[in-house]
Amino acid sequence: MHLRRDYLNLILLLMIFLGGIYVANRVDADFGHVKMEEVKIPAAGFELSALLYIPSEAHPDSPRPAVVLAHGISNAKETLSGIALELSRRGIVALTVDLSGHGDSGGSLSSGDPSLGLIDAINFVKSELYVDHSLIGVVGHSLGAGAARRAAYEDDSVVVTVFIGGGVGERSEDPSYGTLSPTFPKNLLMAVGEQDILFDLQGLDVSLRQVFGTSEQITTGKLYGSFDSMNARELFVTPTIHLLEPITPALVSEVVDWMSRAFVSSLPDTTCSGLNYIYREAALAASLIAFVGLIAPLSGIVTTWFGERLGDRPIVRHRFLRERNSVLVWGGLGLILFLPAMFAGAIVAFPPLVFGSSMAWWLSLTGAFGLLILKIMADRQSKGNVSIKEVLKGSFKAWDLILSAAVLVILYSLAWSCEALFTEKLKMIVPIFGSLSLNRLKVLPLFIPFYLVYFTAEGLYLHVYRDRQAAGSMAGNFMRVSGLKMAPYLGLMLVQYIPMFASNFRLIPGFIGFFVEFLWAILPLFLVSTFSSWWLYRLTGRIGFGAIFNSLLFAWVSAGLFPFGSIS
Repeated sequence: MHLRRDYLNLILLLMIFLGGIYVANRVDADFGHVKMEEVKIPAAGFELSALLYIPSEAHPDSPRPAVVLAHGISNAKETLSGIALELSRRGIVALTVDLSGHGDSGGSLSSGDPSLGLIDAINFVKSELYVDHSLIGVVGHSLGAGAARRAAYEDDSVVVTVFIGGGVGERSEDPSYGTLSPTFPKNLLMAVGEQDILFDLQGLDVSLRQVFGTSEQITTGKLYGSFDSMNARELFVTPTIHLLEPITPALVSEVVDWMSRAFVSSLPDTTCSGLNYIYREAALAASLIAFVGLIAPLSGIVTTWFGERLGDRPIVRHRFLRERNSVLVWGGLGLILFLPAMFAGAIVAFPPLVFGSSMAWWLSLTGAFGLLILKIMADRQSKGNVSIKEVLKGSFKAWDLILSAAVLVILYSLAWSCEALFTEKLKMIVPIFGSLSLNRLKVLPLFIPFYLVYFTAEGLYLHVYRDRQAAGSMAGNFMRVSGLKMAPYLGLMLVQYIPMFASNFRLIPGFIGFFVEFLWAILPLFLVSTFSSWWLYRLTGRIGFGAIFNSLLFAWVSAGLFPFGSIS
């Protein structure tokens, strides 16, 4: 009975997953009006990976303008693909590229090229016969805005530039990036979120006045200069945060409109309204939810295959951990160690991925201290009746690694197949669960021990020793466990962002606040891992399967997401 249900659920979820991928692919092709393909671009000793969007109107006898797009740090080409899609729908060739060290590209952040490969990408798109190589635009977000500034300084064919949440400030003031002026870069749109943690809008206004050719306060949305004179300037501000800027509809619309105005004389006389990328994102979201949901039937099927449907429950003589203490100790420990571990990871750059090392050290230290505190609490409250060592010994079996690896390999194969067939990656603000290059596969095992400590401790806190277990419905129990896991982090985000949007007050400002913004990407992953550990504990009665599987899952995400700081 259980096996039949698992197969039916597997088929249903696969249909949703594949259906969402197919719809996303059709939207990406603008239902036949745009050709979208992945391309490889030669760079200095390595290759760049990019997505190329070619409108049907573009051919050698009617070359079109082109725009090259560069993402921010720990992002990838897919992050700006919404803008690329909308540009191509309006007759502009668009190329969104994985910068050096990111995504599917080779190289590293320390490659010595300030443009991080963006100049190579521009040269590639200019070599295409259907591109008017005198009409090139660049768009950059955050780190990519600095790369775009360097490319505009290097290449005179860049006649329109967009900085999104970057390109201005001390990190871009090296002479190699060029000096901002009323004529450089050409036709500049500065787009920024009102709550961008890296910018003070008053300071930005003052620093841009000379560039905009005015001594007065800059009026948001007002055009300064002109496109014909190549000195058009505009400041666009919309109520969003730094991480969400590239996918915010108002900002996407403004960037597309800016490029369309700059290239208006070279574009086909067609009317294109609306933003279709939103429907693509919705389809990919449905696929992602189904993809995560596949963990449940797949785990049920593989445990049945290996005769491990229900394991022996570890001996637990006393469930001593009140739910309140689970939140205070486990969640509080994660919050306390979050910022120190972010900086520690920058010093001890192992595993060798920027921010990846911080993530690894944060979770491993949280797990290690969590186990220590749990042992102290167990000794005090149970007077020796609770043996964590005994429980851990009964929580892991040799089959757990095989079962975890089997489920992960199936999921990886599904993700790889959809990329190969449809050129679509699953996204959760940033691309995750993607195929990995050889260099990234080499890094993946390095993360596993760090994460195994964390998810082992979490299994004890949320499942084994928690005093309330399977009360109520399955959904209610899962929501309860998820709340215990994420309540402290959600609390921090509420404390940070409610005052920001209500009164423009930033409790944690500057670069430290930028680290807090990573929680927007981390919390959805925590929800996925909580679902996995909860389901697999319910399935087997042990935490071993869930701890190992989540360690493999997070290692996969980490190896694919974070950039190389140096060439490995």
